[in-house]
Amino acid sequence: MMRRHVALVALLCSPFLIFSGGCVAFLLAGGAAGGAVAYVRGELQVTLDYSIDACRTATAKAVESLQLTKKSETGDAVCAQFALENAQTTPINIKLERVSDSSTRLVIRVGTFGDQNVSQRVLDEIKSQL
Repeated sequence: MMRRHVALVALLCSPFLIFSGGCVAFLLAGGAAGGAVAYVRGELQVTLDYSIDACRTATAKAVESLQLTKKSETGDAVCAQFALENAQTTPINIKLERVSDSSTRLVIRVGTFGDQNVSQRVLDEIKSQL
């Protein structure tokens, strides 16, 4: 009898536990260049179906096209990072991480707490350069 009661309580509480996990991702429409885009804790995250070299080149072109100020750029065959600023001197950080030969994880953070609209604009420009 007690087991049934515990099981029933667990079953009734499970939706609340799932949706109150603290790390809620808002899924946006994925593009032809990769899977779903997630905005989690101030970071826009997506995996693109392109090599890290192609993504790095596209990111550099997007930085130029958006007229962002490049503070630094580092990278190798496994990862790359761009430290940028926009006209309001808000920091924009872009990280690229090789997932496979033809897949790259891209993470964009704008400012300290994130700005989803600006992050999405940067991602859209990177995708247009691929």
